[in-house]
Amino acid sequence: MSLKGHKGFNRMYQQDKMTLGFLTPFEPMTNQLPKMENTIELARKIESFGFSAIWLRDVTIQDLHSNDHGQLYDLWIYLTYLAARTNHIALGTSSVVLPLRHPVRVAKEATSIDQLFPDRLIMGVASGDRKKDFTALGVEREKRGEQFKQNFDFLNRLLKEEQPTIESKSGIMDGS
Repeated sequence: MSLKGHKGFNRMYQQDKMTLGFLTPFEPMTNQLPKMENTIELARKIESFGFSAIWLRDVTIQDLHSNDHGQLYDLWIYLTYLAARTNHIALGTSSVVLPLRHPVRVAKEATSIDQLFPDRLIMGVASGDRKKDFTALGVEREKRGEQFKQNFDFLNRLLKEEQPTIESKSGIMDGS
């Protein structure tokens, strides 16, 4: 599908117009865990006010010392929850941390969301920076650039090719 027909993309990117999105959690950032109260009510209000997107961050472990928390919930589960309870607002990932997620799983999760809630997913990807996340998952933070490129290439092929043949450190796809 081309981006021309993607409703979420078209809501967000309009020629000569500025659009606004809203980053979760829907509450001030503090050095305490977010409460995540009234999430659906707030998401529906954001949608009704005309915001073009709700953005979700991929945070594995909360780091309250950074005063920069993400939502408490898993990115894909929370995105599905919000999609099921809103009507048309685009749902964006800002961003899926590719060195911490396997590209086959990311492709499956993103494709599932796109099929269940057509034209609403906008997927951003990143190399990540949160030390706690890398430490908790046993991934070398210093090698995140290399891991990002490898996983991005793998993911990109999975999303664009019908039955790719891929041989990578992340896994093997035999084209069938």
